[in-house]
Amino acid sequence: MDRTPRELSPKRLLVSWLPAALWAGLIFYLSSQSEVAAPGPVGRLPGWTYIGHWCEYFILGALLFRGVWLSWGRGEGQGQAAPATAGAPSGSGDLRWSRRYLVAIVIGALYAASDEWHQAYVPGRTADISDWMTDLAGALLGALAVAVWHLDRDRKGP
Repeated sequence: MDRTPRELSPKRLLVSWLPAALWAGLIFYLSSQSEVAAPGPVGRLPGWTYIGHWCEYFILGALLFRGVWLSWGRGEGQGQAAPATAGAPSGSGDLRWSRRYLVAIVIGALYAASDEWHQAYVPGRTADISDWMTDLAGALLGALAVAVWHLDRDRKGP
């Protein structure tokens, strides 16, 4: 039987989404700071802020994909290896991994855009399209890393 987010218990939703929400809160807090201190020797590297943006959003992308993955069931094929040609777990009405990935990326991209918009109003900070693109790249790869891990685990079976 399929699950949709409406059918999940509040506890399951909390377990699925709390890590991503807490991480997003940390990003918001850091974005609210007028000056971001350079972290030791890393701060001397050219482009260290892009490294920071990428890492923050790599983790957020991974947590968002995790939230989406845990929020929707795998349908009737739960625990079974997927057919080699399908590339995704089987199941009637299943939200395929590619759609889960897209949902996580859209959420990450929108959050990154809102973060840049927020920074435009913080003294000493600016909104920058290259920061948003770096955030998006991190989210894309973070979500992809977790997606690949889930697919590999599901193909191996229980």
